[in-house]
This record gives sequence, structure tokens and C-alpha cells, in this order.
Amino acid sequence: MVNGYGSRYLLLQDRCRAGVAMKKLGVAGDMHSLGAGTTHVAGELLNLLGGGQTLILQAKRTLYAEDDPADAVFYVEKGMIKVTARSAAGKEIVVGIVGAGEFLGQSCLVGRERRRFKATTVGAATIVRIERDKILDVFRRDPAVRRRLVLYLVRRNLRVQEAFTDQLFNSSRQRLARALLLLADFHADETAHTISPKISQATLAEMIGTTRSRVSAFMNEFRRAGYVDYNGHLTVHRTLLNVIESR
Repeated sequence: MVNGYGSRYLLLQDRCRAGVAMKKLGVAGDMHSLGAGTTHVAGELLNLLGGGQTLILQAKRTLYAEDDPADAVFYVEKGMIKVTARSAAGKEIVVGIVGAGEFLGQSCLVGRERRRFKATTVGAATIVRIERDKILDVFRRDPAVRRRLVLYLVRRNLRVQEAFTDQLFNSSRQRLARALLLLADFHADETAHTISPKISQATLAEMIGTTRSRVSAFMNEFRRAGYVDYNGHLTVHRTLLNVIESR
């Protein structure tokens, strides 16, 4: 059986392979940068692309729905976007949360003509919409943009792999801790960070594949241990890492 240490070993192997691929493609970076967040690279990429149309949306507004034309990429300047899929039986499940400083909808760049998922604002959000044709034109003309995109996508792929490994090998308690730490998106010198906008326990339950009652029980446990505080706003402390690192 693969425990938490085994899953970390598998992820280290993936990062080694990704590092080799990035060197072949001429993308600057090292193993430590691969483990870092994607927001810095996404911000650089947005600047290289020259920005786009700014959209200001209220909470629970649909950015795009399943089967909509896939003709643009979106950059989250402020807020959070919930990405969901609908099963054949009609049940909607959360497949990801995209926070500030991240892109979504980039599948249109590889030939996908229609959206497979639905994207909805969690709270008020500011989004930058960049036309697909504009991006592809810049890619053809500017190798620097292509390199930054490869770096961004490799990092995003590592995040997806980590989430998949997390779902397979870790308990729902550890998965909740990891989800909260990712949502907090700590800056280098922070020991605590408040998650904004608010995210419901029901959404957290959908994200980690458990029930709302279990999330509520874990959150109460985390609060008693001093890992989180919530009184109108949810604040996550770095010490929550102890839950992930425990066997």
C-alpha cells in the first residue's frame, strides 16, 4: 500500500521527468521552481499577451457553460471560479477551484471547440478574457510566450497529479487540509492567510469527495487545534501542514 511518504516519492519522480522535459524545451527553471505555485508565471504570461477584456462579475454568475463555444482563455484577476461537470445522471460535481492569478479555459488552445465544463464565480470576481486567436497569433510570433506557456502548463499538470494522488492515497481529513492550504495560497512570509471570497462547506465536501457533515466535523477539529479560525471569514494557518504530514 502507498502511504503519504510513498505518494510524495511518486510526485518527486514526476517532477524529475517534468524538469527534464522543460530543459529540452529551453524553459528556465529548476526543481524548486517546479514545486512553486503557478500564479507568478500566469501573471508574466498575461503581460506578455498584452491583456484582454476585463469582466466584473457578481457571485454565482456563469462565466461559461458546458457546450459553449471555446473561443477564449480567462485569467482570474480577483476572486475564485468553481469548475463543475455534470454526470449522465445529471449530478453536478466540483472538479476544481481556480483562484486569483490563474488561467482557465485553455483547452481551446489545443483544438477543443466546445466547453466540457461549467465555470461559475464563487463570489464577486474580476476576470480578463483573452481571445483564442489573439493568443495563437502571439504564440506564433514570440518564442518567449511559448516557453512561459509550457512552464505554466507543466506546473498546472503537477498540481493535477498531486490532487489525483491525494484523492487515491490520503484520508478525507488530509484531503480537506490540502484543499484549504491550496485555497489559502500563502505568500512566502505568511504564517496565516484568510480565504476570500467565502467558500461553503458543501463546496469543500464536493471538492474532496466526502459529505458536508464530515467536513464540518474536521473543521471543528482543525479550529480546536488552532489550524484554522473562522468567525465570518476563514483563516488558515501554515501549521495545518501537520495534518498532511501525519501518517
